[in-house]
Amino acid sequence: MKIIPIKLSMTKAILIKDQKNLLIDTGNPKDYSTLWHFLDANLDEGERLDTIIITHAHSDHYGCAANLKEKTGANVLVHEGDYDCMKKGYNSPIIPFSFTGKLLSPFVKKDSKKVVARPVEADIVIKGEEIDLQPFGVAGRIVATPGHTPGSISLFLDDKTAIVGDLMMSFFIPEKPEKPLFAYNVEEWKLSLKKVLDFEPKKIIITHGNSYTYEDFKRFCKSVLK
Repeated sequence: MKIIPIKLSMTKAILIKDQKNLLIDTGNPKDYSTLWHFLDANLDEGERLDTIIITHAHSDHYGCAANLKEKTGANVLVHEGDYDCMKKGYNSPIIPFSFTGKLLSPFVKKDSKKVVARPVEADIVIKGEEIDLQPFGVAGRIVATPGHTPGSISLFLDDKTAIVGDLMMSFFIPEKPEKPLFAYNVEEWKLSLKKVLDFEPKKIIITHGNSYTYEDFKRFCKSVLK
């Protein structure tokens, strides 16, 4: 299994190459050219992108999904909690949570009925707590980790890597876990942190920042799970 981060304008996507090829998130609408050129360079002749997994319905994560779906024929997967927002091209709820998020709140468009990206009709809408990734050609599982948004999901891979979307962010020190800027439900967010703790990953990959060790993550959880 190869896990390849793709640096985009505000966030990053992640290409997983295993028995099949998965893309985790797609960046903003303006990231399409960068993302496509990267995929074209990193998918070998005869390979295709099989599935696009959206960790949550914010435009900086699903912004290129519609165009990529048309270009590649890949299936798009999202959790039912964020399905309607993505289908309509909206952002899932944006509710300030961290100190930085509250400072930025006046400058953030929080209108939940405003089209912020090209709408995407998901091919696969998952329900419940978790599903096996084996049918998608990757050893691991998708786990519901709500809190940042109602339908946020993470990938817990068998190599003990966790890809957690915006469950945490790192804006000031890339390797230091911080609270996400926004969270629609803080108690659900804390429960989702505990799911990652229980998984005991060796490496935790976020989409705003770099990656953490499990020890870094445990120290962060100790400070916020009070």
